[in-house]
Amino acid sequence: MVVLTYSYLSSQVEGDPKEIKTIKLSGRDIDSIDDLSSCQALVRLDLSGNRISLLDGLGECTGVTWLNLSDNQIASLDKISPLKSLVVLNAAKNELSEYHPGSRTLKTLILNQNRLQEIPSLKLSPEIKTLVLSSNRIRAINPVRLRGAALHLQKLSLSNNQIRVIPDLSFLSELRELRLNSNSIIEIPQSLAFNRQLRILDLGKNRIRKVRSLQPLKTLEYLKKLNVRGNPLETEPGYPLEARKLLPSIHFPEAPIVKDGGKNAFSDEAANSDAKNLVAKDNGERVDSEKKANKLKEKKKKIKKKKESKSKDNETVSKKMNDEEQKLAKRKKKKMKRKRKEESVKEEEGTVARTKSKKSKKAEKPKKHPVEQEEGKEKKDEIGPSKTTKKRKTKKQKKKARAIDEASNAEKQEDDGDAIDFDAFGAQAREKANDLMGTNSNRSGVLSAKFFKKKKTSKKLEKTTQPGDLTSLLKASDKLGLGGVSAW
Repeated sequence: MVVLTYSYLSSQVEGDPKEIKTIKLSGRDIDSIDDLSSCQALVRLDLSGNRISLLDGLGECTGVTWLNLSDNQIASLDKISPLKSLVVLNAAKNELSEYHPGSRTLKTLILNQNRLQEIPSLKLSPEIKTLVLSSNRIRAINPVRLRGAALHLQKLSLSNNQIRVIPDLSFLSELRELRLNSNSIIEIPQSLAFNRQLRILDLGKNRIRKVRSLQPLKTLEYLKKLNVRGNPLETEPGYPLEARKLLPSIHFPEAPIVKDGGKNAFSDEAANSDAKNLVAKDNGERVDSEKKANKLKEKKKKIKKKKESKSKDNETVSKKMNDEEQKLAKRKKKKMKRKRKEESVKEEEGTVARTKSKKSKKAEKPKKHPVEQEEGKEKKDEIGPSKTTKKRKTKKQKKKARAIDEASNAEKQEDDGDAIDFDAFGAQAREKANDLMGTNSNRSGVLSAKFFKKKKTSKKLEKTTQPGDLTSLLKASDKLGLGGVSAW
């Protein structure tokens, strides 16, 4: 009895098992798995061709993405449900009666040659592209269990089962390969015409009787391979000419495909081999992707180094440029200072020269003889006074004339005062005058009487006079022709 333990691994594998990513232990007569929790770097594990019945030690290898458990004695896959990173799972040739996929990243599921009676539900694995369920005990295709992967399922193999009817699979919009070889199918449904991406259709070894049943396949423009060998329609008269008329792009051979015990191109073994090839392709693509990723990392590192070196060179160049620019700026400043000094010196010299020239011109002018000066005065007297002096004289004369007119007006007004009864009206006039000019006023009654006569009918006087303001009163009396300032 061989148990897969850490010590057994270290003896079978080169290097440290903790750092190994790929382990191949196929055909080693391993009966059970003890513990592989220390293999945290493990990605690919191949345990095919052994006698394993229990998977207790695989639940802790959460980093595994590729797992091959084919050709063992496994009855349940519940122990690997913690493997949430699985992408490819091959559990063909075991004793499985049911399986519930639990990895949402699962893309390829191979469960042929088991004891399954129903299609596994794909609700928890919507990314599945390839599903191989051939050589089981499935009696019907349940579309509900396939709807979980409706957007991604491309290859479906259900050959060598007990299926009688093809249900409506039009919801599988990406279905490209459908294998239903070795079943009990009687007719091809019209709904199959809506699977427009179909390229390979295997309906060999079924119970299809008439060539007319191939009519739903007319609209499948991408269909390139069709197998109807082993059906009763081959015995119908006119076959394969009528089939070629219906589907001119398909080759219908007259001779049987199987020769000398060779493999049929659409047999179950071919389907299994295709599934294995798909797994191998996926593995190769992953290896290539890893290599490409490593190359990209190296390129990025080189690019970073080049950028760093360029940045350093640019920094040194920029420093040199800055130093040179600073030097040039300093030189320009010095030149500007020198120019300013030279200009200031030139300006000072120019001012000195100007002052000297002015002094020299004054010194060059000859002074007049005193006899010539007297002659000039005499000429001025002969010519007479200037215009400015004449204007001044006229202004003075006008002022004198105004003063004489005012004095004459005042005399006339005093002569007109005989019409007023001073004894009867004097006291009343003084009181009113005192009210306007103040109590300490000593003005004559003649002026106050005349003033109050005019004040009753004059509105201009009310605006110009104020009580106690002697000057304003006299000016107002002038305006009214009462003598005013001249009379005073």
